[in-house]
Amino acid sequence: MGVDNAAYADALKARRFHSARTGNVRDVIFVIEDSEKGSCAKFAAYVAGVSNSEAAHLFICPQFFTPGADLLRETTILHEMVHVVAGTDECQAMAYTAQIQMLATGSYVPVAKYWKENGCAGSRYRLPD
Repeated sequence: MGVDNAAYADALKARRFHSARTGNVRDVIFVIEDSEKGSCAKFAAYVAGVSNSEAAHLFICPQFFTPGADLLRETTILHEMVHVVAGTDECQAMAYTAQIQMLATGSYVPVAKYWKENGCAGSRYRLPD
């Protein structure tokens, strides 16, 4: 799916990875936001600084910490780490995340609404069957 599996694993496990895009070793820095403003008004997390910095910043928003939202947290981290190592394509991030979850658990978090909103049916990516 265009995701460097080794870089993805390193980013998840070590919060550091070799970026094929920049050719450098990059850190993943987690930043906890305390406000639901800006991107945090809409998302549980988001990534910034991937292309113009020595580090990718993964911002974690208040929604991420909602009690009982364990599956949201899992899916969010898996999804955002795709952005860290592969770029901004939402369809790619959703499809790769679903595939990882399918391989690990036999199912994935339903994303039909988000898939449709992002026009992913017309993309080159597919969700697992």
